[in-house]
Amino acid sequence: MSPNVSQSKFKHVDDLWFPDATIIIQAENSLFRVYSGILVAHSSVFRNMIAFPQHSPQQAGDSAVDNLAVVHLSDRAAEVEVFLRAIFDSSFFEPPPVRVKFSAVINVMSLAHKYNVRYLFRRALAHLDWILPLDLNKFMDFYSGAVLEAADIHVEFTDDADHLLDNWETIHMKALRAASAVGASWILPGLYYIIACNPQFRVKLGTEFLNIHEERVFMTAQLELLRAHTSSYGGLRLLPSLSCVSPDVDRDLCIPCGDLAEGIYDGVQKMLWDRLPSLFGLPSWEELKEVRQTVMEE
Repeated sequence: MSPNVSQSKFKHVDDLWFPDATIIIQAENSLFRVYSGILVAHSSVFRNMIAFPQHSPQQAGDSAVDNLAVVHLSDRAAEVEVFLRAIFDSSFFEPPPVRVKFSAVINVMSLAHKYNVRYLFRRALAHLDWILPLDLNKFMDFYSGAVLEAADIHVEFTDDADHLLDNWETIHMKALRAASAVGASWILPGLYYIIACNPQFRVKLGTEFLNIHEERVFMTAQLELLRAHTSSYGGLRLLPSLSCVSPDVDRDLCIPCGDLAEGIYDGVQKMLWDRLPSLFGLPSWEELKEVRQTVMEE
């Protein structure tokens, strides 16, 4: 703790302050009184940290009570709070398809990986698998809203408590960085696709999050995506269908023409989806699925 930080700035996080708990976790100016036994049972990293706490109670100010040792974490307090809630509140971070904040998934995934809480790490990855499925049809259904409506899924892309994550673009870029850091490479194609399809990508994202090489890869991929989408519409020149019941394509499409148009669009999307990993310099879908199986079984 910096000597310039006033002790009065320390605050208990009330619903993560258990009076009979045995350890105090400090992140920035927030203090969490939690059960060391539960942390130790789930994490070898916490087991070592609790055995050798970095601070005495006095260094955490008057908020430390009952002469408890204080373990200091270098992570942001808001992220630690989400992570500890996932551990100590069984209803806070249930498996998919429950309602969940996307930012919470990213925070839990990152800290569960860092502190080796394997069951939470796998659960966070399962949420990402649900949000960013590897199957094209499921992916398109999810982002068209069909899955969201059918299963009452709620994905919150912003976090009111964290102003640095207050927009769609930033949280997706944070997700991209976090998935890369923990080895969840099978998540990346879907994230790359969503980000690259954002028309404001270069203005809002490029200079802040990407190096020059990464930005070039994104821009090249954007051109490929644009060509693919354009070609899907170009295929409509094949209309009307030979079995068209009404050759006037300026009106609503008849069933045969609609089926033909849908088939053209689906074929282009399938070709694009198959190429998606290579557009961003990633291994094939088959290799990515093998990575996923290995990581989830560890």
